[in-house]
Amino acid sequence: MKGATWVQPDQTRLNVTRPPVVIESLVGDGQEQRVDLGGNWAGQPEIIIPPGKHQIEFRYTGLSLAAPERVQFRRQLDSVDPGWLLAGTLRSAQYNFLPPGHYRFRVIACNSDGFWNETGAVLAVRILPHFYETWWFRVLVVLVVLGGVAGFVRHAATRRLRQKMEELERRQMVERERARIAKDIHDDLGASLTLIAVLGDLAKKEKAGERLEKMSSTARSAVKSLDEIVWAVNPSNDTLAHLIDYTGQFAADYLRDAGIRCLLDVPDHAPVREVPSNVRHNLFLAVKEALQNIVKHAHCTEVWLRIRIHGDGLTVAVEDNGCGFEHAPKDAWADGLRNMRHRLAEIGGECRIESRVGKGTTITIELNLPAGAAHTFIR
Repeated sequence: MKGATWVQPDQTRLNVTRPPVVIESLVGDGQEQRVDLGGNWAGQPEIIIPPGKHQIEFRYTGLSLAAPERVQFRRQLDSVDPGWLLAGTLRSAQYNFLPPGHYRFRVIACNSDGFWNETGAVLAVRILPHFYETWWFRVLVVLVVLGGVAGFVRHAATRRLRQKMEELERRQMVERERARIAKDIHDDLGASLTLIAVLGDLAKKEKAGERLEKMSSTARSAVKSLDEIVWAVNPSNDTLAHLIDYTGQFAADYLRDAGIRCLLDVPDHAPVREVPSNVRHNLFLAVKEALQNIVKHAHCTEVWLRIRIHGDGLTVAVEDNGCGFEHAPKDAWADGLRNMRHRLAEIGGECRIESRVGKGTTITIELNLPAGAAHTFIR
């Protein structure tokens, strides 16, 4: 339709001229920057891109006079692209959100007959970081954070230590005050009551009558009560050994005065444990209440006081061989038993009562204590 066409196959030649590649410009966030190659790729300095450029576009081309529209390209951005990417006839490459650092952009091309220019073109690019993206800023932030954490830890540790010191000072003040009260009671009130008892004894010898006898017995009872108070408030007695020794000695003296045989089954060497004064006081009063009830109501001849330490617990058992009872009493003795349970409940303990008519009564006290060392028992 458009005329004749003739071909001479022996004169047909492939285009072996490899197209040179040129990187024309670089565009960062819409701002174009021309690239001056100067014909020397090796000496081309890197292009500096200021901070904040999120979109980078490379524009390039390949020179071929035979069929320029059929020139094919391959490109690669080091440390970003996994390898050479076939770009086809596209003459630009766009990258988004490149982090600060050094980059090398490479591009090669081939002509219409598939002959590649392996040398291609190379452009070095450096994207500057914001100040908060620099290594020294990150190191500074890490140091500031570590310093803040260390300061907070130090402040917290100092605060806890200060609180502990204040608590120790308060405890020492309380201990000193308890010691002072115990000393004053023992020295002043105890001496006065002892003098009353002595005067009462002298008055009895002079036959002053029943009132002087009553005065003497009351004074002696007051001295015993005073001794119990001093023992309870004195901080030097806040040990398990003092509790066992004092309770055993009181039981022996009290029952001997009542004409009842007292048998002790207590640890030979009590472990070293601290027992607060309120625990000692309430436990001792519970044992005292049990002994008073026995003397008043049991009609017995023999009483066992057994103390056991097992793990973190303390067991105190008071056994008598008296008359016992079948049903819970409803008189003053019952009030005494309720008082025992109330005292033990205040210190986290409990009380069990077992009795059979004609077989005696056993009052068992259970109390938790901090774990301590091993112990032995004697009868």
